[in-house]
Amino acid sequence: MNNNDLLIKIGECCRRAREDDHITQKQMAAYCGVCQQNISKFETGLNNSCSILFRYMAICDHYRDLMDLLMKIRNEVLSDGQND
Repeated sequence: MNNNDLLIKIGECCRRAREDDHITQKQMAAYCGVCQQNISKFETGLNNSCSILFRYMAICDHYRDLMDLLMKIRNEVLSDGQND
């Protein structure tokens, strides 16, 4: 898994969590202290801000899903490194 795939997966998971909680990108941007365009870029994998990720985890009710995804990605990255 390359970095782009990783960022896209994280962004998709955050987008689903935000939508499940009926929060708009504009509202999430206000919660995170950034503009809506930064949220859009984050959810599509074009912005890799850890601070936005942590705010998603704090705001959305799906922090466990996000943590599970991060652990899954971590394990995939580690197993890819062993195959080199």
